Amino acid sequence: MNITKNVTNVIGQMLEKEGFTYHKDYGTWEFKRKKNDFTQNIVVLRHRYFAGQIKVLFYTATSGMKEFRDFVPEVNIMQEFWEYNTEKELREVLEQFREWIEKYGLDFLDSISVLTPEARERMEANQYLYEHHKEIYEIYCDKWEIKNRESMEIVQLLNSKVKETYDRDFEEVKNLLIEYAAIYGHACCIENKGEWIWDEEKKMCVIKNVGGSRFSLKPFKIIFNCYSNQSDFLLVKFKEVLRFRN
Repeated sequence: MNITKNVTNVIGQMLEKEGFTYHKDYGTWEFKRKKNDFTQNIVVLRHRYFAGQIKVLFYTATSGMKEFRDFVPEVNIMQEFWEYNTEKELREVLEQFREWIEKYGLDFLDSISVLTPEARERMEANQYLYEHHKEIYEIYCDKWEIKNRESMEIVQLLNSKVKETYDRDFEEVKNLLIEYAAIYGHACCIENKGEWIWDEEKKMCVIKNVGGSRFSLKPFKIIFNCYSNQSDFLLVKFKEVLRFRN
C-alpha cells in the first residue's frame, strides 16, 4: 500500500491550507510551518518495529514531543499507536487523525508555541554553550587532566560526574551541566571531527557529523536529559557515534 500517498492526500492537503509544508523522511511524514516566530511540527510516524501501526507527534522547539493522548479528550491515555491491516483501514485511521488535528491539534500547537521560563533557561544554556564550548573544554583539559585520554574514558568519567548532580536542584547545577555538555561534545568529536552550529529553528547548540559519523548531536539536551531522567543516555549516544563513524 502507498502510505505516502494516503498521508499526503488525507492529512497533507488539509495542513497545506493551514500553511504547513511537507518533508518526507524514511518512516516519517513531517509537516512544518512558521507561526509567531515558532516552527510548529506535526509528524506522522510508523512504529519502528511493528508494521501496520502509526501515530502522530506534535512539537515545537520549546515543548518536547506530544501525542493525541496528551490533549484529545476521547483518546485513552494508554493509546499510543493505531493499527491497520489494509489500505482502507489505514485511510480510516488517517481520516480520524485529520479530524483530531483540525478539532484540537492546531490550537494545541498554538498553545505550546510559547517560551516558558524553563524553555528560556534551556535556550540560554544552549546559547552559552555554543559561544563558549571551546574555552570551557580547554579549562577542563587542565582541571581533569583529560587532554590525552581516550574519548571513552572521558565519557565514562563524565557519566559519573553527572550522576553526582541527580539530587541537586537545576538552578544549583545549571552551570555545571553546561560545562559537562562542552566536555561531552568535544569527547564525541573524535579526532576533532564535528561542526558546532547554532540551530535557529530548534534554538539549540548542535554538532553536525559528530566524530566523523552521520549523526548530529545536541550536547546540552543529552546532558540535561541524563540529569533530569537519571539515565546513562550519554553513554548510549556515544556508542552510536563510535558505531557509525566513517
